[in-house]
Parts: sequence; structure tokens; C-alpha cells
Amino acid sequence: MLLVPRSSLAAAASQARLATVFSLCRCYYSHAIPLQEDNLSKGAQSQLAYPTPDSRYHELVDSGHLRKDDHQDQIVSKLQGLHERIARYNPPPVPSPTALKPKSLFSRLFATSAPPAPSRSQLNGLYLYGTVGTGKTMLMDLFYDTLPPSAASLGKRRVHFHAFMIDVHKRVHQKRVEHGWEGVEDVIAPVARDLAEEARILCFDEFQVTDIVDAMILRRLLECLLQYGVVSVMTSNRHPDELYKNGIQRASFLPAIDLIKNRFDVTDLNSHIDYRQIPHALAKVYFDPIDYENKQALEEIWDTLTSHTKITRNDTINVWGHKLRIPESTSTGIARFTFDDLCGRPLGAADYIEITHKYNTLFITDVPKLTLNEKDKARRFITLIDACYENHTRLFVLSEVPIHLIFSDNPAALKDKHITDHMRSTMDDLGLTDDVVGSSSIFSGEEEMFAFARACSRLIQMGTKEWVEAVNLYIIDFAIPLSTLSACLVAGSIPQPATSRGSRPSQNEHQQQLQASFQSSKEIEDMDPLDFFSFNHQYANLGTKDDPKRYHYVDQKPEGFDEQAAEDFPTLLLIHGFPDLWYGWRYQIGPWVRAGYRVIAPDCAGYGQTAKPTSISAYTPKSITSDLVALLDILGISKVIVVGHDWGAAIAWRFCAFAPERVRALVTASIPFNPPARQYLSPAEITARAPLLGYMEYFANEDSTKEIEGKLYKFFNLVFQRPPLTPTTSGSNDEHNWPLAGRLRRLLLGPQSPRRSDLFDLAETEVYLRSFSPTWEEKGSGMQGPLAYYRTGQLRVAEEKGKGARFARETQLISSIAFTDLPSTLPESLPILFLHPLRDPACLPTQVDKMKKKFIPHVSVKTLDCGHWVMLEEPETVTCTVLDWLEDIRMAPSKPDRHASRL
Repeated sequence: MLLVPRSSLAAAASQARLATVFSLCRCYYSHAIPLQEDNLSKGAQSQLAYPTPDSRYHELVDSGHLRKDDHQDQIVSKLQGLHERIARYNPPPVPSPTALKPKSLFSRLFATSAPPAPSRSQLNGLYLYGTVGTGKTMLMDLFYDTLPPSAASLGKRRVHFHAFMIDVHKRVHQKRVEHGWEGVEDVIAPVARDLAEEARILCFDEFQVTDIVDAMILRRLLECLLQYGVVSVMTSNRHPDELYKNGIQRASFLPAIDLIKNRFDVTDLNSHIDYRQIPHALAKVYFDPIDYENKQALEEIWDTLTSHTKITRNDTINVWGHKLRIPESTSTGIARFTFDDLCGRPLGAADYIEITHKYNTLFITDVPKLTLNEKDKARRFITLIDACYENHTRLFVLSEVPIHLIFSDNPAALKDKHITDHMRSTMDDLGLTDDVVGSSSIFSGEEEMFAFARACSRLIQMGTKEWVEAVNLYIIDFAIPLSTLSACLVAGSIPQPATSRGSRPSQNEHQQQLQASFQSSKEIEDMDPLDFFSFNHQYANLGTKDDPKRYHYVDQKPEGFDEQAAEDFPTLLLIHGFPDLWYGWRYQIGPWVRAGYRVIAPDCAGYGQTAKPTSISAYTPKSITSDLVALLDILGISKVIVVGHDWGAAIAWRFCAFAPERVRALVTASIPFNPPARQYLSPAEITARAPLLGYMEYFANEDSTKEIEGKLYKFFNLVFQRPPLTPTTSGSNDEHNWPLAGRLRRLLLGPQSPRRSDLFDLAETEVYLRSFSPTWEEKGSGMQGPLAYYRTGQLRVAEEKGKGARFARETQLISSIAFTDLPSTLPESLPILFLHPLRDPACLPTQVDKMKKKFIPHVSVKTLDCGHWVMLEEPETVTCTVLDWLEDIRMAPSKPDRHASRL
């Protein structure tokens, strides 16, 4: 098999793409306006030797490839006008890097001052919007492929908006690493300068804003690009006023919308025809249902395409710092996945774009009919389809149901569901019926409806003969020519390959290899702190069959771990705090596992992918202890070394009191031991006694749930901060004093934006936003469960004073631990280490001294010169301190090389 490089076929691919797209749009146009040279500028007339949007369009109409349409004529006229202006465009010079002085205040990112007025030499852009199938991609092809020769000297770039923003985030991160700038705005102007220097003409496909991180920088980015003379053409499903609708902190994005409306010619493409569905005959590249006949047919295609090349199993590709496993692939750009490989894990646009860049042909098997419970999988599948479409990837699919039913709920079960007039209007605009989208509850918002309709339309187009023949990476098989193969695909029959596969492993051998490789990589090799998915994620049901209670946890086992001798391997149980996740321990898990420990790190109740009980009693330390004991029972672990931080430390202290027989040693950080309260104190009373705990009063208020959910990005930037080197006064308006009573709410709801947290990069920020946003992903926990911990005061006092049995009966709390009065100390036989961050305002030295002198004299205290988030601020110190202490108390595993493998 001969692989022809992309570069040698670039021109042919471009022409093939245009011909293919145009051939799929035969119902398009109804009127033609002849090209009149009198209407062109002199500069444009002098360049008539090359094609223009207008001339190319009318050529296609005259040849019968397109039909006439008055509305599209007007759109092409706008493209022609911009084409002519670009032909004589002399943009302003791009400023030198030294001319851009970094600004230090993050709040200026959303300053209300007007952007600089455009100079006369700058050109306005074009913003084309319309529903799916209105020809946005075709028009972009038409414009980009007929740009004047002068565009080559200006620099031009066409890119899907997903890929563009990924590139921008990488550049922002690189600038921050290179220069140490803290604020987001500090690096936007230099990044925009670099982009402008590379290309003065930018064409964006599928401009959309669903990510708060994108929304926070887009206004500044667009403003700088325009200022540096970049001309942009964008296509989108939405009018600018509809962008990022109902998004988090949307008010901060409104200036970007105004900028688009003022500096772009906003043009509606809608003509209520989905051109991509014109060629109705679906080529045999989409197989349903999943039966023996279709499995065999798809296997024959796979064998034919891969018969002359080696199949690599479990290869990996790097995607922005993490590894992505490819189950089966070839060096000629063919790969095979199951649906769960690609959509069962929460991968993102960057992963799918990288896959479709590397592989020109994808096989996807076992695609199910997606239900409401698989909404996150449906979103990922749509993102995957978009990536395949934009990169002209050849796609072979084995599915349970036909294309148009993949995203549909059971119509019979939804007949009585009410569809609002507004939603019905949206469905009519998209050409969708109840049978296709239905009364489906999978997609509840307009943005999701648009994305769904686009995916259906694109899947239909990608199943046509024209698409198969026009992929922009051609594979020429000497045994089976591409033309013959395409004809066979359409006919539904595949010739047998000329040669056998030789020593291809059997299915059983393949499964064994796959399982061994997967387990090895998950348990030992990966554990990349910056890759959420490189850890070994597991789930357990702690409830009953009728009342399940799913717990998500990470379970990392050391090298040489033996299930039959599990007790020989000390286990660390890591308990996170608020607003954190198991992911808060990401820098410690790998070194501790490599030192020989097994590590269990759960998302506690209400967090991340763990169940979110509605009863407040499920969030007390006693109930959480009961959950964790049940998890240990399922895993067959009798005793653990408990490690807790923040709220996790408070729970860890109580875990030792409620379940002392399950604890070998205890490590806590940031929150010292507090004995059981003699009486209940309200949040207001606690604030009066300890002003630095004033934030608890806000968290205990039910109103804080929605307020924080609406300002998540701002909230995380306020909370996850390093403390100042010198203490601030309590009367200061500095954001470091947010724990004071009333301060957090004012900062959160006020107009000022905090400086960006230096404890997270953008990828880590996205993990927390996705995990806590109730609207971003189906599995996002929201803040109701995490904040419930602060609303259990009365229950906590009752259960610690031995009165919890009554509360258990009243609230139907399920607990396997007896209710007794808790002691005001812990046994001297229990080894305890406390990590005291000296610059944590919530962990005062007087509290630590009181703990040591009055309650737990035998505690070992290690001071750290950092703030509250010890695992992030001093990751190596925390990691090594715990390992050294465990070795000192003779609880280290018998592994001779543990020191060499720590970090």
C-alpha cells in the first residue's frame, strides 16, 4: 500500500473538496448575476486572471453543479466585496514584542473603557450565521480557496474554532511559563501579535462559545486581532446575540458580542434547506444493526484496508501533555475504536482533533442508541463527528440503530411529554421531527439542538460515495485500487484481500495483550498530574439494588501488587476537602504509589462523579465515614493510613473516632483536631467568635448555592490562591481576605475580577469547572452537595454526643457504625502527623498549640511555609514529608528502591 503525503496533493484535495461540497448542494440557487467588470475596482479588474468568489460561484451555477438562489447571490456578493478589499489591503504594521508592555491587573480584562477606534486602513470582517445545512462550510470553501494572490504575502489561515482556541490556550500557557506573567490579560496581546504576524486573514469554521475559559479571553483576543489588522471571516450557528446564552458569567462576555456586531458584517444564511441531505443514498459505510452480517461486512473492509500493512495494538499519541491510547492502528493512517474507547471516557475536542489529524480513516464499532443517562456520551460523540467532518476523515460505523435514531429517546415512552412552543419553533427551523429528536430529553437547550442537528446532517453526508472518494488523504492500494474499493463500498461487497494477514494474533491473545497493557499503564506508568484520565478510575455501589449509591474513586496499585496478599501492601486513603476533588491529590498519588503504597482517593458524597444524595444527613462526618468503611469492605481492605486535607482533615479526625479499628495511622493538613462540641453554635455565632471563619456563614446559607454556581470561574480564582508574603489587614479590600464575614459574597457578586489562580493551569481549571458546573457536563456535581457539608451543624453535634440514633431514625440515615459519645482525644497508640501551613489564616498557631497541649499530646507537627492548599503549593515537600514520617513509624512498604522512585 502506498501512502501519498498530504503536501503533494494539497491543491488536488482543495479542488476535490470544493467539487464534493458543491455537488452535495444541487438544490441551492435560483438566480445568477453575471460578473460585471464595470462593478469591480481597478485593482480587482487587474487580477481577473485568478478566480474570485463571484466568478467561481457562477461557473458552478452555469455548469449545473449548483442551482440558482437570490439569497445566496447576495451572500456571494458580500464575499466578493471583501475579496476585492483584501486584494488592495495594506494592513497596519504588527507591533514589535518589546512594544507590548504586560499589564498586571486581571480585572482590566473586562474594563468598561471602549477599545481603540479602528484606523481607516483596517478592514471589517464577515460573520455568517445560519442553522445546520445552510451552506456555511461551502461558502467558506468558496471564499478561502479563491483568495487573491496578495493573501499569500499577508498570510492566511483557515481553522475550526475548537482547534483555534486550543492553540490560543497553548500559546497563553507558553507565554506565562516563559515570562512568569500572572494575569490572563498580560499575555493576550502578545499572543494576538504572534497570530497576526503569522496570518492577517483568519477564517473560522463553527464559531461558538460554550466554554467559560474561552469566554473570559475572547473579547480581548478579538479586540487585539482587529487592532493588529487581522481580517476574519466566521461561520456560526448563532446570531452574535445568542452566543454563550445562559453561560456562566455571560455579562462579562457581552462586550465581545458588541465588538462582533460593530466590527463584522453580520449576515443571516438561513434559507430553510439542508443541502447536505440532498444525496439521499447512503453508501455502505454505516452499518446497522449490530448483527453477525454487519460485523462480518465491517471486518472485511478493515481487512481489505489493512491487508498490506502492520497493525499496531495499544499505540499512544500525546495530546497536550497526556497520552491517548489507540487500540488498533496502522502506519498508513487507519485506526479502529469501540464507541466506549472514544466516548465512554470524558475526552475533549483536543483529543478528537488530534486523532483525526493523525488518522485519515476511523472504524467505530458498538455505537449504541443513546439515552438520557448517557447525555455526556452523546455530547462527546457530536464533538467527534465535528472533528471527523472538519478534517475530512473517512468514517466506518457499526451502530445499534440508524443514524437519525442514535440520539433519540424511546418515542413510545415520551409521547405525553410536553414540547414548548419555543422548542417546537426551534425544531421546525432545524427541520427536525418528533421521530428524530422527538420529545427527547437528551438535548434540552437550543445549543444542544443545533449541535445534534448538525451531527445528524454531517453523518448523512459522510456516508455518501462522494465523501468516501474525496477524503483529502488518498490511499492507493496496489491490490485493490481506490476507485474499485469505493465502488465496492457503495455496492456493499468487498473483494477478498490478495494476501493473508500472516501471524495476526487470535482474538483471545489480542484481548490478553490489551488487558495486560492497559492495567500496566493505568497502575504504574501514567498517573500524570496534569492528565485527569491517566489515573485508574473505578466505581462502587455502596447502596442497595433498589437504592444505589455510586462512589467514584481512583485506585492505584504499586508494582508487584498481589490481590491475594493485599494486606502486605499499606494502603493510603486520601480524603479531599472543599471545594476540591480526589484530583487535589494529583501530585502526591504517583510518588506514593511508586514508593510501594496502594492509594485509594475517592470523590466524597456530592462531589464529582460520586452520587449526590438529597438528604442533608448524608453529608455528616459520620455518614461519610460509613461510606468510606463500606468502600473499604468492598475492596477487601481492613486497615488504612488515613490522609485528609481541609474538610477531608475534619472527616479524617472523626473517621479515627467512629471507626478506630480501621485506622493504622493518620495524616491531616490545614485543619487541626477539634473535640466534639458541647453545644450547637449557629454559623453566625461561630463568625462572631472567629471572624476568619466568616465564609462558613455564607456557605451555610442556601442562597450561596446558585450564586456560586453562577460565578464558578470567579469563585475558584478567589479560593485557590497562594497567600501574600506579608499579612493583609482585616479592613483591606484585598481579595486575600475573602474568608472574613460577608467578604466572599461581595467579591463574588461584585464587578471586579480576581487575579487568575496561579495554582491551576487552564487544563486543571477546566477539570474543576466541569466537575462542579451543574450545566457543563451531566456528571458535574453542582454546589448543592459540596455546600451541604456546611449545613450539617446540628446533626454533627447530635451524632457526636451520642444522640445520632434519633436523627438516623428521623432522616433514615443508613450507618453501620454505632452511635456513642465521642472522646475529646485520640488514643496514644495511633500515630498522627499534622501538616501546619504557617501562612494559612484558617490554621492559627494558637489552635495547633491547643491541640497538642490539651487534646492530642502525641501528635507530630510539621510546619510548612505556605498557605492552605499545601498539596499544590508545596507538592514535593508534602510528598516527601509523609513518606519520611511513615518510614520513621515503620509503616513503609518493604521496597528497597522507594527513595529513588519518589518524585
